[in-house]
Amino acid sequence: MTNGIVLKRHDYEESSIIMSILTEKGIESVMAKYVKKSNKQYLPLTEPLTEISYIATKSGDFYYLKSGELINPYKNTKEELNRICLSNVVLEYSYLLNDAITNKKSYYDLVLLSLSLIDESKDPEDSLFRYLILLTKVLGISLKKDYIIETYNLSNECMESINDIFSGEKPRYRKDLRLFLRAYFDKEMGVKPKSFDFYLNIYSE
Repeated sequence: MTNGIVLKRHDYEESSIIMSILTEKGIESVMAKYVKKSNKQYLPLTEPLTEISYIATKSGDFYYLKSGELINPYKNTKEELNRICLSNVVLEYSYLLNDAITNKKSYYDLVLLSLSLIDESKDPEDSLFRYLILLTKVLGISLKKDYIIETYNLSNECMESINDIFSGEKPRYRKDLRLFLRAYFDKEMGVKPKSFDFYLNIYSE
């Protein structure tokens, strides 16, 4: 069986759903055929932000869900808007950056850890900060002090917050850090997830 995290889904015809699932090998597109009618027992497996274990068989250009089971529904996350917001940033970056990530296994492990921490932590935003900083390592992007200060006119407070994360402490200047990460990821990665803008609006203190 393959383990994965459902990133997104869309309806196919009247009774089926196509899922984008993040796995150790990257993203797989899997169709859950007739899941809205005769195969309703698998409908919970198609929900985004769900960790599942599944078997899919290939026929033509498609992979079809044959069987599966729920591993982690991230129940706490789905009951709180702030946790949903933070997790959606992880899901959207996972989808947008799939082609740029070469070490798929390391990234998959990072996503699993980050979603679990967001789900269980008393400070879920801190878990997102750690995900974003560690993501730069997975992608091989520089976080050298001189470079980011010169390129982004970074405040001392923001640099202190980055150092806090690297040393395992809670970042002290979160507003500055949020705005820096938004600009940094736009420039260095060339992607602009809508979920990140929503996150900034939610955490606008």
